[in-house]
Amino acid sequence: MSAGEKFNDALKLIGLSAEDFEKEVKSGFAEADIDKSGAIDKKELTPIVQKIMDAMMAMGERFTADEKKNAVADVMKIVDEDKNGTLNMAEFADAMKLGVLALASVMASKQH
Repeated sequence: MSAGEKFNDALKLIGLSAEDFEKEVKSGFAEADIDKSGAIDKKELTPIVQKIMDAMMAMGERFTADEKKNAVADVMKIVDEDKNGTLNMAEFADAMKLGVLALASVMASKQH
């Protein structure tokens, strides 16, 4: 199964269409970009990562103290392709894809 197929399956599992995901990314980016700089920094990304982790914990996922502490930095390492310390729209979309995949993984594990 390709990465695209896995992502589409993850979207279905959490009840989002690809179009709805795109809308959520755009509105999420606009909402997260508090200073309206056109980029999301670590401070602006923190509440989003926390919200995803909270949803995962509500489904029974556990995180170590280090995982919680380093979550935002870890996301930035993975998706900040140009390594400038901020996320542009495409990088933010990649971060949200990781969130969808993580949530879907937890949901799928709870169905078995």
